[in-house]
Amino acid sequence: MGRKKENNYFDMFIQAVTYSCQAADMLKENFISFDPEQLPACMEALHHIEHTADLAKHDLMEKLLKEFITCLLYTSPSPRDKR
Repeated sequence: MGRKKENNYFDMFIQAVTYSCQAADMLKENFISFDPEQLPACMEALHHIEHTADLAKHDLMEKLLKEFITCLLYTSPSPRDKR
């Protein structure tokens, strides 16, 4: 039987931070050299970053929920277990 593919969650978190940094850098550049004529293109580029980041976040959350939360629900002791 094949082994399940393991996910590198630190790399996934790093990728999420990278998207945030890209968006912040883009906003900073737009504030420094604001050009109203470039606004639609900048908004589209920022929307693309945000959409890509959302997809990555949903993927990360889905994997975390499947691999960790389920295990924690069934293996973690509850404070009520000490009665």
